[in-house]
Amino acid sequence: MTTLSHPQIADPASDLLASIDGVTVTRRRAQTAGSGRSPSGRIQVVEPPSPESVAEIVTVAGANRIGLTPRSSTGDARFGRSNPRKGAFAIDLSGLDRVLRLDARERVVILEPGVSYRTLDGMLQEEGLRVNHPLLPPSGKSVLASVLDREPPLIPKYHWDFTDPLLCCEVIFGTGDMFRTGSAAWSKSLEAQWEAGMFQKNPLGPAQTDLAKIVQGAQGSMGIAVWASVRLERRPEIQRLFTARSQDLRQLAGLIADMTRRRLGDEIVIADRPMLSALGKALKASPPPGSQRWTLLSVVGSLPVRPEQSVACQVDELRDLARHHGLILDEVAIGEPEDFATRAFGVWGEPGFWKHHIAGASSEISFITTIDRAGPLAGTAVDTWRAVGVDPEMVATMIQPIDQGRCCHVEITAFGDPDGAGVVESSLADLAEVLARDGAFFSRPHGAVAAAAYRRCPDTVGALRTVKSILDPAGVLSPGALWADTAGDPNPVTSGRER
Repeated sequence: MTTLSHPQIADPASDLLASIDGVTVTRRRAQTAGSGRSPSGRIQVVEPPSPESVAEIVTVAGANRIGLTPRSSTGDARFGRSNPRKGAFAIDLSGLDRVLRLDARERVVILEPGVSYRTLDGMLQEEGLRVNHPLLPPSGKSVLASVLDREPPLIPKYHWDFTDPLLCCEVIFGTGDMFRTGSAAWSKSLEAQWEAGMFQKNPLGPAQTDLAKIVQGAQGSMGIAVWASVRLERRPEIQRLFTARSQDLRQLAGLIADMTRRRLGDEIVIADRPMLSALGKALKASPPPGSQRWTLLSVVGSLPVRPEQSVACQVDELRDLARHHGLILDEVAIGEPEDFATRAFGVWGEPGFWKHHIAGASSEISFITTIDRAGPLAGTAVDTWRAVGVDPEMVATMIQPIDQGRCCHVEITAFGDPDGAGVVESSLADLAEVLARDGAFFSRPHGAVAAAAYRRCPDTVGALRTVKSILDPAGVLSPGALWADTAGDPNPVTSGRER
């Protein structure tokens, strides 16, 4: 990656930002966004030396209409959302990589934006803990960025609310003001709070406010988090992996509904044949064999007390439920480094998103729905992409129950692009409209699906604009990130992109 130091950048906005004590401004290539896609142009990147300097950067940016798009992960991007839009500067928080506190008894960690899943996982293993992470986070993926973006975690029984596992955070709003959410919103320092027996575990507050929910999912447009507390779970001593297969997704959906209601299983995923094959290629490991269209994978983990008995009881009940739904439960090896499940449910050890390690381009669409609608909606996507020339065997679907199993995250990926014409990408907007009409909910709208999501909720867009005008009156945080109708922006920002 080529970077140039600030003196080589002749730009008034760069001069203003670089004049802040300790701040550097560099020029870099934009992050690659997706397999087979090249970065477009160069961007200017602001690097703060400390969390305190972030507030000063935002204050200067607001006073001078300089756009800022936060990023904290390293390596290639999954979607490229951390590449600045509308010519804004990127503010790179990956250098803020301290773990401020790890409390095994309280099962909470307080960390800065630059702490990656790989770094955190290594620390937690020593403490017998784990974090409820999404499927295969890249080695450079920021934990804080992931939880702020509401990436779907793998263990639904620990997913109590859509904010989980995020607890409290310290945010710099677009005004330059610092604000702490939840039980961290006390006038004393963190150290004073710890001495008083406060561990930043309650996300609600101060009083009856819940501003963390406004920052979460906002793609950096409402505020920049400089640290967050994240809930942890006990790491099981014993793990056993089971699979169930069926041609009819409804059978597996019924089993998952009963499992999650009884809090059985830890990691739970349904994948179709193309998705299992893709995972096997990326992980360089053989997925569980089977000729059925759909495969359920569920890890049963032990409890801290009587681990052997706790696993045996869960397995017996799981087998009974499988028989009730006419399914056969098979046990698969897990625990050894070369096992497919060990790799699939761990932290991705490579830089970049796992799908980018499969040859060729890939496009995806994801949404939330109830599990009974997941199959028909996935079928709609397959039919749409078949119509533009994509081989149905190259369209892969994964379903993750979330929020205690009350709904599920559906992720549909098309591997390959017929004739390299971009027909899959160009079909995403129309596909999103059809899926939304049939019951898909786009809770993390971006790119081609954003228009469909916001068009169906004009009142939400109005409310978001009002909130943003309060928290970021100059409109400098992640300009153009949320709504599709950015034309006529009353708060134009200064360009940080190389012309």
